[in-house]
Amino acid sequence: MASRRTVVSLVFVLIGFAALTYMRQNGVYPFGGTKGPGTPRVRLGTETTHIVRPLRKDAYVDYMRALNDAAREGVTRENNAVVLVWQAWGPNDLAKPQRTAYYDMLDMATPAARGAYFIPIEQHVVHAAGRKALTNQRSLQQALKIVTHQRAIQQTLAALQRAVGTAVGHAWRQEDYPDLHAWLSRNKKPLDRLVDAGARSRWFDPLVCAPDSHLLMQAQRPALRPIRDMTRALCVRATLAVGNGNLDAAIRDLSTCRRLARLVGQGPMFLDAVTACSIEQMVCRADAALLAASQLNGTQARAMLAELVHVPPLPATKALFDRGERFSYLDAICVMARAGPDAFEQLADDSNDRQGSTIRRAISSWGLASLDWNLMLTMANRCYDESVDAACLPTRAERRAARTRIEDAFTADDSQSGLRRFFTQCFSPRATISKQVARFMLRLALPIQTAVADIVDRATMHSELIRIGFALAAYRADHGTYPQTLARLAPEYIEHIPMDIFAQRPLKYATTEVGYTLYSVGSNGKDDGGISAYDDPDSQTNTDIVLRVPCASRRSEPPAKG
Repeated sequence: MASRRTVVSLVFVLIGFAALTYMRQNGVYPFGGTKGPGTPRVRLGTETTHIVRPLRKDAYVDYMRALNDAAREGVTRENNAVVLVWQAWGPNDLAKPQRTAYYDMLDMATPAARGAYFIPIEQHVVHAAGRKALTNQRSLQQALKIVTHQRAIQQTLAALQRAVGTAVGHAWRQEDYPDLHAWLSRNKKPLDRLVDAGARSRWFDPLVCAPDSHLLMQAQRPALRPIRDMTRALCVRATLAVGNGNLDAAIRDLSTCRRLARLVGQGPMFLDAVTACSIEQMVCRADAALLAASQLNGTQARAMLAELVHVPPLPATKALFDRGERFSYLDAICVMARAGPDAFEQLADDSNDRQGSTIRRAISSWGLASLDWNLMLTMANRCYDESVDAACLPTRAERRAARTRIEDAFTADDSQSGLRRFFTQCFSPRATISKQVARFMLRLALPIQTAVADIVDRATMHSELIRIGFALAAYRADHGTYPQTLARLAPEYIEHIPMDIFAQRPLKYATTEVGYTLYSVGSNGKDDGGISAYDDPDSQTNTDIVLRVPCASRRSEPPAKG
């Protein structure tokens, strides 16, 4: 009799397990009702979706629209620098539906196909070489000429790109780089228009959904490439002006680039911040060429110093974590909730994480109901709340330590013992799988936070060194020599001497017979003797951030480092 009861009990357990599996695979929540068509799988609220408006037609939060609405508040066609950027660059290459929506949000007509637009360096090289050899392929001999011609174009382009990399940080003249001078001459009108854009107060570059993706984190940022390319050209034009002794023109162009960097930094996403910091570091290299110009007088040095004091700060990581990147993560979870495992595949395509493969198999086998989306959203918000708090800490060391604790807390595997983990997975499989997916996604997101914070710190340190550089230039104009210590600059030339962000110690400063060397130890926290990546492009360890007056020998830009 007892064995019969046991068999019956086992049958009921198996039936119950089969029923639970069926309900999960078909989107039925055993203890929370069903999710019918048109009903979101997430609960709207500050702990889950963080915001509850605006909503999409399917009742999920429209995070992209929320960011666009916030970014365009107070923006007009007259104060938006992006409008002039497109008038200088020409029409973008978005697909037609996205392009129409994009320019509608900017309240401007699509630029005409032809006009006095900026000519990218690649296009300039092709035009300068002529296309005659590319239009006729009737014979083998002509075909060989085409190959030779294309190879010559590639060589010319590479040489011109190296010249740009060098000219950004050194004064030069027409005879040094005649091809570079010709390129700048062809771009005079669009670059002058960019100077007008730098005088505007707002930057609204609408987020546009990519044609093959609905993820906010994959949204297109159309104006970033144009502004990056054109500010590089403007920096090169500034160092040409330095070489020609026209320092007022150089100051105007460099001031424009610096203001544009701060405008780009108004964008809500990491990519906006990275682009802003890239422009800022490029401007600082050109500033160094200006500082090395012996003709720089006290009035000019004080004017640049005043601008550096009053210019808005570079992007704050606190705001990035709190809005754009938080929304990107929450949006990814919501896209998965409504689109299923295919959306997870998009997120995990670039990852070799073995846990990611396990999670994808679990989602496919258990169905969407196997995930507690609200639990995942709540975990994400707690993580981003802590990231925002960490970004507010006063020193870089404290911020990095806090971010390390966050990564350990939110991405580490479950620390339960084997038996306890077994029972947890048996009786709470939904919570277990949900936490695994959330940890996997955070493992992709959190290192990017650290990397972007480092980029912002480096750009900020570059800017601080340049600010001290112009204070030193003003001191030299008044006293005929540079001070022996930076303390002589405060408070007459600069309110206080900033500390090294990376070491929380005084910056390294030493005078030479003809100038000085001023540097930070950089992101590795180690004094590399004032040797930067620009001084030794082949080194993978030198991270010192150096301002050397006069400039070091001409070198092109160093290779990008991770």
